Amino acid sequence: MPDENREFYDWEQDKIREWFEEMYSDKVCPVCGGSGWEMYSRMPLLEFKWVTPLFPVHCKNCGYTRFHNAMIATRGEIKIPRDGGTS
Repeated sequence: MPDENREFYDWEQDKIREWFEEMYSDKVCPVCGGSGWEMYSRMPLLEFKWVTPLFPVHCKNCGYTRFHNAMIATRGEIKIPRDGGTS
């Protein structure tokens, strides 16, 4: 189970990091032109009114932040409702 801070499960974070490494290896920030992107070491699970699991990616230079849909980034491996922490 995730802790009270509502984080993605470890296996979900692994899947998201795989996607991030593939997708952000050569992305340029649309605000400052920087090329350094990062994610938090522990990812908060951000769910809004429509229950879409989102995760942030931000530019290390200017802080510009993008939010991505975890269900799409993991090609459907992360689902809603959540499965209790198993893959």
